[in-house]
Amino acid sequence: MKNVYNKIRPYVPYAFALLIFGLFYYMTSKTPLAGDDWGYAINGMKQNPFKTAFEFYQSWSGRFFSELWGFIVAPRKWLWNLLNPLFFALIYYFVYKIGSLKKEAGLLSGMVLFAMMLNVNADLRMQTYTWIMGTTYVIPLLLSLGYFFFVLKEFDTLEEMPKWLKGILLFVCFYIGLTMENIAAVVVFGELLLIIHYYFKHKKVSRFLVLSIAISLLSFVIMRSSPGSAFRLMRDHPEFNALPILNKIQINLPYFIQYTFTGHKFTLLFFTVVLGGLMVFDGRPLNPLKIALGLYLVFILFLLFYDNIARFLPSAFLSRITDPADSIGRILWLLYIVVAFVIILLYVEDPAVKLMALFFITLGGSSNLIMMMSPIFGARSALYFVYFIIVTTVLLLNEFAHKMGIFVWPLLIVALALSLLRVREYGYKYAAVDAVQKERLSIIEYYRTHPEDKEVHIPRMPIYSIHSGDVEVGDDYHFETFRQYFGLSPDTNIYFDWKESY
Repeated sequence: MKNVYNKIRPYVPYAFALLIFGLFYYMTSKTPLAGDDWGYAINGMKQNPFKTAFEFYQSWSGRFFSELWGFIVAPRKWLWNLLNPLFFALIYYFVYKIGSLKKEAGLLSGMVLFAMMLNVNADLRMQTYTWIMGTTYVIPLLLSLGYFFFVLKEFDTLEEMPKWLKGILLFVCFYIGLTMENIAAVVVFGELLLIIHYYFKHKKVSRFLVLSIAISLLSFVIMRSSPGSAFRLMRDHPEFNALPILNKIQINLPYFIQYTFTGHKFTLLFFTVVLGGLMVFDGRPLNPLKIALGLYLVFILFLLFYDNIARFLPSAFLSRITDPADSIGRILWLLYIVVAFVIILLYVEDPAVKLMALFFITLGGSSNLIMMMSPIFGARSALYFVYFIIVTTVLLLNEFAHKMGIFVWPLLIVALALSLLRVREYGYKYAAVDAVQKERLSIIEYYRTHPEDKEVHIPRMPIYSIHSGDVEVGDDYHFETFRQYFGLSPDTNIYFDWKESY
């Protein structure tokens, strides 16, 4: 049996990546354009997308490659149907391979990774997994994982890396710097940490890493120097921008708690279980510190899912501290960072794994800390935190998985069960989205051929299905782009109504 397992182990990442591709292809193909997608599709059809992206750099956003993506892909949904599942299949592959750099991964790690990717926060899923303009967050995630994988894999022989690979990785650095501010800054920070580690390990400076950080900084400066984004920031958020740094932190701290801890139940579930596993399977006897850390982790798991059991165990205190705005709750959650670092420092045996785990936790936390300086801290901004924590989880799980014995099965069964539940949910949810979209198109076709009817009633999308699928009262821009994209008369009044059943 063991020989059979060893033979199939190398194919685990490819099998799961194929499953990811199939599932995401289904979800993507069932999801229509929504929200900002309509405007980008309209603009993308007007003229050369590169020219439009440059005009937007001057007037709207410094995220040149993110804008370019929208202008190229939004008018060609068939292209997104193929690229989006490919991106996530590659993300799965890179996370799995990074987790296997020091300790060989296997079925358990593959299953846990699969479950963690499927069990992300619903808002994060809607804003990044199945939204064309949300894919602008996914692309730099994929590229950063690819960059770190190849750099860490070849770390001791970086200068001997093939020139073609160096060229690709340097372009990746430039591309990321012109996509999203927080991941661009995180990659620069990551490169700085790698330069420092390389110097202490090899007593010399890596020319490749220095060139990488120089290119990353250059593209980041180009993005931040956009006349359009500077003007829009001052126009849309003048009050926030005028605040001192401490006031900005005070405003965004509840969002930081939400998008780092309380809002990612299943991400932290697996990460917390793995932290506990490091202590359980380290081979050393119990001591007061280990007991204290273990009790804290159990309490955190209880808090994560307290809202699911609150009706059976009502408690004003527990309800209060699960609120991201509560001061005591903030202390408990921020303590989680300290506890995670302590456990990794004390209970990870392999120094290389220890450093890599701390590296990715630091990058993940930094991506959310940066957002505390932003007037818009949303669910999609936390994509990088979630995935760097997933990377860390796989790394740490591989550190002790071979010691688990029969305890492999409970974790494997939980990961499998959560995956199957989520696959079932997504199958139903996106089939419902597709059905509503077909109904919408038939209704829109009627109103296109009957322009004298000015009252247009459109069925709403199922709740928690897709991002910006409906337009709310007062959102004049999206009402306008909806009319233009679907060819409706400019003077129609559009109403999005709930169906009796979905």
